[in-house]
Amino acid sequence: MNSKAKNIEEHYFDLVESIGKENIDFFGINVIDADERDLIYKIYHSEKVSRNRNHPLVEFVYQKEMLRYFADVTDSEHPELTRLDISLYNRNDSNMNDLFDYLLQTVPYFKSHVFDVKMTSKMKITDVQDYHFASLYHVGLIENKKVPELLKFHFFTRWCIDPNHHTKEGYRDAEYLAYLKSINIKEYLILAEKAAFLLEKCGGHLWMAGMDISHEKTKYKIYLKNISNAYKYLPHILGEAANKHLQEIECWNDKHKECRLAGIAIALDSYNVSSLNLYYHLS
Repeated sequence: MNSKAKNIEEHYFDLVESIGKENIDFFGINVIDADERDLIYKIYHSEKVSRNRNHPLVEFVYQKEMLRYFADVTDSEHPELTRLDISLYNRNDSNMNDLFDYLLQTVPYFKSHVFDVKMTSKMKITDVQDYHFASLYHVGLIENKKVPELLKFHFFTRWCIDPNHHTKEGYRDAEYLAYLKSINIKEYLILAEKAAFLLEKCGGHLWMAGMDISHEKTKYKIYLKNISNAYKYLPHILGEAANKHLQEIECWNDKHKECRLAGIAIALDSYNVSSLNLYYHLS
């Protein structure tokens, strides 16, 4: 077994042993398409907590009756950071505008990106009145000693009769890819073309869209789920560095059939650096 495969193996066993399979929603591997960049490993915890008042953002969302739940994430690259992943409820226009105002007041660099976040949020997922921003259904925050370092947004990509109760139906992949291509964000235009290629070759559906914002850069993401033959077709959209990592990951996955590739995210940041996130369900 080569050194990189050993590295994946060691991280996998260390994280799974320390947390326990029964407590894990996804085991994640992030691949940066650049030389000399190590893989990043994440554990997405299965326990969903309905309330935690130890952080101002959670308290704000709770007081607005917007808190569906929040979940913990263990990050191998930055274990010292505070990370909040919050699922939103009651995403009516009044609540969402209040959320945008709160973030403008508490995260200085959000001001430069609020227009793009609002435009992406307007991807129409329902006919319910006054839910124009309902596609934005998840907000995340990463802090270092209470200083916000990263804002994360996830945008829902399925049609909902009731935006507060998501179903497993309502896929409109072509429509939502067309919308992402139309909002004058060049990174989404590039990613939407790649996503369309993968959906044609691998099947599956859109999972969501994403945006990670820091004071240094913005990363745009499109997530796909339930795809087949990912290891065969991903090399067509990745660079040389990422493909080397992908070969090692496939080798590791061949030895661990209990890890089912449930979804991926293809990403491109404002410095034109591509990346790939892989999400595995454990059985």
